[in-house]
Amino acid sequence: MPKRYCIIGGGVAGTTAAETIRARDPEGEVLLVSAESHPLYSRVALPAYVMGELGRENVMMRTLRDYAARGIRFLSSERAVTADPENHRIGLASGAALDYDALLVASGGRLREWRTGAQADGRMFRLQTLDDAERLREFFKNYPAGGSADRTRRAVVIGGGLIALELAEIFRAKKFDVTFFVRGARFWDGKWIDPEDHGRLVAIWGKNGIEAIFGDTVAECVARGDGVMIRTKNGREIAADCVAAGIGIERNTDFLSGISGSPASGIFSEGIIVNEHLKTAMPDVWAAGDVAQCVENGVRRGSANWSTAVLQGRIAGANMTGGEEALRVGTRYSIGHFGAVLKLEDDRARIEPPKGSPLGG
Repeated sequence: MPKRYCIIGGGVAGTTAAETIRARDPEGEVLLVSAESHPLYSRVALPAYVMGELGRENVMMRTLRDYAARGIRFLSSERAVTADPENHRIGLASGAALDYDALLVASGGRLREWRTGAQADGRMFRLQTLDDAERLREFFKNYPAGGSADRTRRAVVIGGGLIALELAEIFRAKKFDVTFFVRGARFWDGKWIDPEDHGRLVAIWGKNGIEAIFGDTVAECVARGDGVMIRTKNGREIAADCVAAGIGIERNTDFLSGISGSPASGIFSEGIIVNEHLKTAMPDVWAAGDVAQCVENGVRRGSANWSTAVLQGRIAGANMTGGEEALRVGTRYSIGHFGAVLKLEDDRARIEPPKGSPLGG
């Protein structure tokens, strides 16, 4: 009988695994389950898409025909809600049950809930999915260039991670004044960045017209006229046109929570612990991408970036078809930010200022 492969997650890790499996096992049944309605697209290209630097055709990476041509069954707008590893079965939100011989959990993450501004949802933005990007594009397309009659255009950005950085730069590129709230005393809660590099980052913001406020966060966000009124925990009030939050993700592992003895199976809120072959403690189950927690030198690390997710998807797909490939690469990530380069390497952030900048190298 052909082997049955089930992949939960239609992002780059899951898609790479599916295509790797198909290349190594032409006869197996490959099912790719995606919570989104879209085929694979580039999340890292979303900021450029929002700013109009790329067209939608440059963001999309697969079509339904691509899956069909590779013999991959693509099930969109569907979520896993239960798991029974002992009997090799996954339950879906639609009520369907999927039996498998090998399972890959590559379900990624969902945006951490932020309900402070529930009354101002029409002026609240996130940037995790293609649909989020489309909402932002529509907002910029329809918003008057001059802002409101009594003030300049202003956006409030909240967060302490990479998405918040992307949002701040997008709004500045669209000619909005930006107030940036960071809950901690330093960006990334000071865990990954030393005081010297943090000072460089703040100087870059100041040079590019971003007001950074540390040690405070939004307590309330309500619609007011054609904008929003922001009230912070420290008593500030700011009138703005919109608010954008980059406050991180929560791993999509809820469907595994009902497994008896789940902590012993390596299931945690931060992700699923895997060995160097991306195998979990559950029988015939692998994990890759944002949900996978690799142990490197005694430290648990997530992937948190596109290139590592691609690599993990390839390795997981190979090992699900009988391979013994091992993951040997730590987390590396970099983004451009107002001409500077932010590099994350093994839980350490470095800032390389723009060339010729007086901020120092």
